[in-house]
Amino acid sequence: MAAIASAAPAGGSPSPSASPAQSGTASPTPVPLPEVATASEAVAGQLQAMEAQDTARAATTEVQNDLPALKQDIDAREEDTKQAATPEAPLDALRDLQGRWQSIQGQLAGWMQKLTAGAARADADLAQLPALRTEWNATLNLAHHSSAPPEINREIQGVLDQIGKTGDALRKSRQNILTLQSAVAEQKQRTDAALQTINSAQAAAVNTLWMQDSPPIWSRDLLTGARADFLANGHASMGAQAAQLRTFIARDWTNLVYFALILCAVAYSFVRALPKVRQRTEGWLDEDPSLDRAQQILQRPYITGCVLAFLGSPVLFPGAPRLFWAVLAVVALVPITILLRHLIDRHLYPFLNAVILFYLLNHARALTSGIPVLARALLLLQSAAGVLFALWFVRSTRSFDGNAPSARMARLAARLAIPLFAVVFITNCLGYVALASLLGTATVTAGYLAILFYAAANIVKSFLYFALQLWPLASLELVRRHRPLLRRRIGQVISVAAAVLWALAAMEAFAIRKPVIAGAVAVLGAKRTIGSLELSLGGVLAFGITIWLSVMVSRFIRFVLQEDIYGRVGLARGSSYAVSTISHYVILLCGFLLALTTIGVDMTKLTILAGAFGVGVGFGLQNIFNNFFSGIILLLERPIHIGDLIDVSGGSGVVMEIGIRASRIRLADNSVLIVPNAQLISNNVTNHDAPSSQAQITLPVRVAYGSDAKRVIATLKQVAGAGPQIARTPEPQVLVADFSADALLFNLICSTDDPGHADQIKSELAIAALEALAAAGVQFPAPRLP
Repeated sequence: MAAIASAAPAGGSPSPSASPAQSGTASPTPVPLPEVATASEAVAGQLQAMEAQDTARAATTEVQNDLPALKQDIDAREEDTKQAATPEAPLDALRDLQGRWQSIQGQLAGWMQKLTAGAARADADLAQLPALRTEWNATLNLAHHSSAPPEINREIQGVLDQIGKTGDALRKSRQNILTLQSAVAEQKQRTDAALQTINSAQAAAVNTLWMQDSPPIWSRDLLTGARADFLANGHASMGAQAAQLRTFIARDWTNLVYFALILCAVAYSFVRALPKVRQRTEGWLDEDPSLDRAQQILQRPYITGCVLAFLGSPVLFPGAPRLFWAVLAVVALVPITILLRHLIDRHLYPFLNAVILFYLLNHARALTSGIPVLARALLLLQSAAGVLFALWFVRSTRSFDGNAPSARMARLAARLAIPLFAVVFITNCLGYVALASLLGTATVTAGYLAILFYAAANIVKSFLYFALQLWPLASLELVRRHRPLLRRRIGQVISVAAAVLWALAAMEAFAIRKPVIAGAVAVLGAKRTIGSLELSLGGVLAFGITIWLSVMVSRFIRFVLQEDIYGRVGLARGSSYAVSTISHYVILLCGFLLALTTIGVDMTKLTILAGAFGVGVGFGLQNIFNNFFSGIILLLERPIHIGDLIDVSGGSGVVMEIGIRASRIRLADNSVLIVPNAQLISNNVTNHDAPSSQAQITLPVRVAYGSDAKRVIATLKQVAGAGPQIARTPEPQVLVADFSADALLFNLICSTDDPGHADQIKSELAIAALEALAAAGVQFPAPRLP
């Protein structure tokens, strides 16, 4: 369009509007009349693109549709916040309120960002319209002065009308944005105010956590005000929560539908796969009984699907009210309980039932947080029941000698719950209600999360265990050979991950995750300057972890190469060792360089230091570097391989290892000769196995004159052919070697695939030849006299 607007009029003569105006500013350049048709199409396309790409309209549509429901949700939440956000409120209830308000705040911030971007886009489009209108007005004047055909005038006027319509649409869209921005800003102010109220209540609750915030349980004042408090706050609190739930369902009913569809899809897929799973697992269970627990999970598709769907529900319902989560938790407890009953021992059923019952009481207390007296009574009941149950459970399982992890963890949890519930009961009675509520809720939440993560971890383990039995993993050689080892390692990784996630969630329940993480970051981040290098404990730990990870990665890669790759590509003997060793060195080097960056080492300075260090080391450690690079040459050039039979200064033996500095050679007497790599490169070395993997055996045989030479040759070939360690290819040969003064000399020439025991095989072959020749009546020459 810019090219069209700046083009000169056809014919080379200036247009009337091209002369300077009396004001001294340049007049707009009209579109040349022969180019009006083409230019009008371009402008029409540009204006249509402005309307089609009107991000302002898209932003306003979303906000206009969702803002009324969100406003109703905010109205209901404000009432609940007024009831619950008090200094006497439990910290867990305040955190729950804070999370939901933060979810609304994030949604409003996203809307405001979209509206701002839409307004900016509308302003940018509107800024282009005056220049277009001026240009086409000048073109219309040119057409009038040039007596252009009526069709040209109508074309130009149509462009001007379209510019006006587009401007009106953009201005209307921008006006809607400004209106919605005001409405969103108003709701954001309410959200910020609610969060400020909650933050103030949290600060007050933390400050009064160790203070007596209520009368003791035996106080008359507490009993006198209990009825009035219950009647005054009960109806308002429950009414506000019910209003929140209705608003949430009206606004997010589509997510509820998605949740149901996901649940049905997961369960249906499990049901469809169940017959195949049963058919395949019958033989697997006979071979490996440890898969029984995994089969128990997969044979309950609906229950497994419910548990997985519940774990993913926070993604679909980030801002759901407390009443919704209470209902969903109660519903989810049914499949979780059924599933866990097939994963734990029968004597642990009471522990599971108790944790579930306490968790339901927790939700009941959360729903009645606006009624302090009722919430305090439920907490008192919960803590007393917790102490009694934990004592009974420890006593009843004392004689049980269970080594299962679930049994050990259940007894440990019961022992820890006794003092915790006792503290909750005592502090609640004394009037430290905030502290008691925090400890009681956190204790039960930690127990519930433990069984939830335990169930989830077992489900994931089951999927992965059976995946190892199915294609394509089952086709891998390393899986077929090391399936129990892989299952053990996978189980350990999943268990550690579940334990870490549970620890983070449990610390959050006790309200100590942020201070613990902040303290750990402060300790790990404390730096100490050593010369020009700043070290910290976190950097040193990161350095060590990086080195450890590089070693683990190297071991895993070499394991995969050895078990599954080399056998498929058919590498020659020794080549696989060279590839594994060089890969090991490269990975360790990269890991070391990466580890240096974690402690703050500047790699540019490291290059200079490495050059200077190399010069110094080149003189001081010349032999070591000579042996190191000689080892690299041996691995790359491969004049000798692992398993080769070689003669080197110091002895003859089989190469066992080509190390970073020296190589190890096993001698005939099973002793190990350590040879520096430089000697294998610079000295003469005889390789009896190059280029094949066989060793040749030459056995000289002397027989007396008069013996049948053909019988001797046949007997020796028969002996060689009967030897179990003698190679069939190439075939053994017997040749007449010499005619001595007193005997006829034969050489039995054969090969063996075991070069390391060639001397022993030769000895056994000589004994067998002696016995066979004697049995065949072959005479041996008399021994020579000195």
